[in-house]
Amino acid sequence: MCALAALLAAGGGWAAAGLSGGDPSRGFSTKSNEADFAWTKESQTTTATSFTEVEGLAIGLCGGGGLISTLSAEVEGGPVEFRLRLGDKTLRPGPVRFEPEITGSSAVSYNFGIRNRGQLVDELTVEWRSTTGAEAVMRNGSLTAEAGPLKNAGCL
Repeated sequence: MCALAALLAAGGGWAAAGLSGGDPSRGFSTKSNEADFAWTKESQTTTATSFTEVEGLAIGLCGGGGLISTLSAEVEGGPVEFRLRLGDKTLRPGPVRFEPEITGSSAVSYNFGIRNRGQLVDELTVEWRSTTGAEAVMRNGSLTAEAGPLKNAGCL
């Protein structure tokens, strides 16, 4: 069972919001979907102009159908781009640019997704880069993901 299900079983805050199951047409359902999350509070710095993986923000997925994911991060410094990768595939809309130097430090969040007809058995990772080579710092980050129903995806 995924970490989210363990959180719900332990009485986590999301259970009170009605997210612990029920009618999938009305939203989240742990009975038919694979969901998980990751977070990091470790500051990370980059000046790289090519994409590098953000440490601590990765989720192992096993599901079927499509995938939706939300990345949230607190960044400061030079402009950066984030992208999400599932194996060798880049989730849509592709790299997303944030310019924290305009306000100094910014909390940013963006939704990504991918449609897939087969099974999703891979690692979802976050990559980032400095678009100008200027130093950028990520103070905190979180990643959530929900894949479609398992439907014999071969998951353990």
